[in-house]
Amino acid sequence: MRVEHVIYLSSAGCSLWSWLDTAFAESPVRTPVGTDPGAVVAELGRLAAGPVAVLVDMIDEEHVRDSVPRLGRRDQQALLERKLGRRFPRTPLRAAQTQGRSAASADEEQALLSALTRPEPVQLLLARLEAARVPVAGVYSPALLASRLLDPAARCAPAVMLVLRRSNGRQQHSLFIDGVLVGSRRLRGQPDPALEDAALMMRQFEESLRYFDPSFEPSAATPLELVLAPADHALLETAAGHGEGWRLRQLDVAALGRRLRLRAPLDAARTERIFIELLRRPGNVSGYLAPGARRYFALFRLRSYARAACFTLAAAGLVGVLYNGLYILDAGARFSAASGTVQRLETVLPDESVALAAGADPLEMQQVVAAYDALEREQAEPAAILAAVGAAVSQRPQIQLDAIEWRAGAPLAATPDGQADPGAEPADDGAEAPAVPSDGVRVTLRGRVRPFAGDYTLAFDEVAAFIDVLRADPAVDSVTTRAQPLDVGSAATLSGEVTRGQVPAEARFVLEIVMRPDHEQA
Repeated sequence: MRVEHVIYLSSAGCSLWSWLDTAFAESPVRTPVGTDPGAVVAELGRLAAGPVAVLVDMIDEEHVRDSVPRLGRRDQQALLERKLGRRFPRTPLRAAQTQGRSAASADEEQALLSALTRPEPVQLLLARLEAARVPVAGVYSPALLASRLLDPAARCAPAVMLVLRRSNGRQQHSLFIDGVLVGSRRLRGQPDPALEDAALMMRQFEESLRYFDPSFEPSAATPLELVLAPADHALLETAAGHGEGWRLRQLDVAALGRRLRLRAPLDAARTERIFIELLRRPGNVSGYLAPGARRYFALFRLRSYARAACFTLAAAGLVGVLYNGLYILDAGARFSAASGTVQRLETVLPDESVALAAGADPLEMQQVVAAYDALEREQAEPAAILAAVGAAVSQRPQIQLDAIEWRAGAPLAATPDGQADPGAEPADDGAEAPAVPSDGVRVTLRGRVRPFAGDYTLAFDEVAAFIDVLRADPAVDSVTTRAQPLDVGSAATLSGEVTRGQVPAEARFVLEIVMRPDHEQA
């Protein structure tokens, strides 16, 4: 689930960042360090509700490497929890992550134990957020996010030290051995990198290396790659004296933004913005917040599942529509590879037997939500359309839909090949179609009645019942019939009878639906 707000907690204070269209924007409300963050929480309450992530960028953080026996997942997790409790007994903000098989023993796995050693400011903020019932997705630190900044070449290097700077000049040193984080720490620095002493910086790097892993010795065979911001890279390149086995590399911020698919421009001298942008989708990054402290986030997710569980009643109809050849349209224009779109959506749809099961539990709707997310990625805002149509199809199982088309604005006057629909008629009462608001959506349904044995009267009644179900939906403003299931061929009889040897035609119909733009979705 995407994060909508990020609270940045640093040694300078507490600030709020909110997602606006393509990037996070900082709110003018901030609180100094050591004060109550109530103003930030109050400002958060005035914004649109959404998941919140807390980014803690403070010096009080510790990382320790350890090893654990290779056990089952549950036993190993319990053992890591005990190790964390013994190592960091004074803070509940701690995390452990396994890092693969240990080089010392094949029966052990390497693990990194991390914790915020001064949890009071974070706990105060979390208490205010819990009192306001804010859904907190997690508590993260730049150290735990730093591995996502490594490019593929750096991940394959024997050792990499990533040196980042904050806007206040503070440095962050993070060491990676064989692509996994060994340790991270922050050091004071000059606000202007040009004022730094190159020799002092190299001594700080060597000290950090000994602090993280005293056994590692850079050499020509096992070099240490030093990834620096452009200003620091230029300073050290002009200075001589960095030892053998130390290789300087410049952090390509533009390439980093493209690789991480970040739309906002990044600044190597203000890397806190990079980590804030990374929290839009935290993924599987380890966080310091215990699972039990995420109850309001779990409730928010459940509410989102329930909102998407408009598919609960419509799941059978929705799955049937897609399996019968639903072609998704983008703002009035067909996808050039509609069949490929359907195949991609079918891979994430819930199993048909699950969808048909009565009394679906909202807690088990993750598969349905995945289908909803897939449809949302393919098209703009299909939820209300698919909810209304799917519910109507589930109530009238004899209706089979061949295509759903939607667009904003004027009605679709013709079929994709430019010809009028067969059997097309004016609106039900001969009047013009109702005007669509500027932000409204007009939906065209093309389908047929099955099974069909040539009785057009029954087919007509079935379409009429389907229209009544659609009109009863609060999200639907109006339904107009564009084509009825009538046989207009020269061999058809007025009574709809089928003579011997005559194969009945298909009972096709075309409907046009106008959705309510101001309808609040459940």
